[in-house]
Amino acid sequence: MKTKMHEFLNIIKTRHSNYTIVNQSTLEEQDLIHFIGECVKYNPSAFNIQSSRIVLLLGKQGKHLWEYVISQLTKPISESALVKLNSCLNAYATILFYDDTKVTIQEARQRNLREEGFASWALQANAMLQHSLWLGLSYLDYAVNIQHYNTLIEIEARNKYEIPDHWQLIAQMSFGKFTKDAQKHSYLPIAEQLFIKR
Repeated sequence: MKTKMHEFLNIIKTRHSNYTIVNQSTLEEQDLIHFIGECVKYNPSAFNIQSSRIVLLLGKQGKHLWEYVISQLTKPISESALVKLNSCLNAYATILFYDDTKVTIQEARQRNLREEGFASWALQANAMLQHSLWLGLSYLDYAVNIQHYNTLIEIEARNKYEIPDHWQLIAQMSFGKFTKDAQKHSYLPIAEQLFIKR
């Protein structure tokens, strides 16, 4: 059992924001699509409403998105922000994460529960999906990072990729084959985050 524990913890430790992305994949395209689809299919959600939606942008589709972001940002762009954006621009793929608010609201009304509660639970489900994909893609030797240019790109993405009006954009995840390990983070002492009561 300890071996399993260490294996799982090692998978968790591979997940970092990584901007050393190149436009290559470690999986064949159909295998990548299958992997992402399975993560979406088996992602948990409150009352099993399954309101998370993702759009996978491959090739020039993802490149267009990040070219648009760079063109819309107020100049000058900081060097660190430009490094991150260029990694997204060079990525093999970008995933757009959405919540189908029509599903979320309908479920709340059918169950006579508050819409705010369902909206919060839907965001939690989407966050779990992001984490599952981030863990999985990192484990499969991709460099991965998540961005939040929602207000800047929501209209452009909706028009270009034919996104329904009732889908709410939550995050963007870029990934591709990594060239080197991510910069390591510092961590709080676990005693400041984990509290045990017996």
